Amino acid sequence: MYLPMVAYYGIGKIMDSSLVKPIRLFRDLRLKNVELFKLREGVLGSLICYMLIVDFNRESTIEDFPYLKGLGNESEFIKSNFIKGLVVSGSPIHKERKNEIVEIASEFFDNSGDYDWNLDFKILNEEDLKEENVRKALEVLLKEKYGQDINLSNISKDKVNHLSQD
Repeated sequence: MYLPMVAYYGIGKIMDSSLVKPIRLFRDLRLKNVELFKLREGVLGSLICYMLIVDFNRESTIEDFPYLKGLGNESEFIKSNFIKGLVVSGSPIHKERKNEIVEIASEFFDNSGDYDWNLDFKILNEEDLKEENVRKALEVLLKEKYGQDINLSNISKDKVNHLSQD
């Protein structure tokens, strides 16, 4: 009996496609220090979440990794740059799916440079997750939670014709 198979992005496992739909990434925005992706179940499937990657352009600090406090010399955890991944969804993401998303994010970072990165998961209300609102909601979240003032929502329409929307 033939079972249709698909490869999961970011994991490298082969799974039975009749049981689980693969995650598909769609880049929504690319700026010099920011990339925004929409993650869906399959090509036309339902929205899982948005994943925002932001280069903070500063040294990492122990405050970026509060769970490492008290685990030795904190200066050992400092790198020359810090990159934040932020995943927003309308409801909690189950553990297995969350692990897949972490694997996908990790594929963007080969850990060969002198930088640190981590990934936060946040829940937004359904109104903020609408395509026309999500960038503004992310701007507010970046400003309030991380002190980053980044324009994501006022990108001119002619910029979307280019690889980078800077």
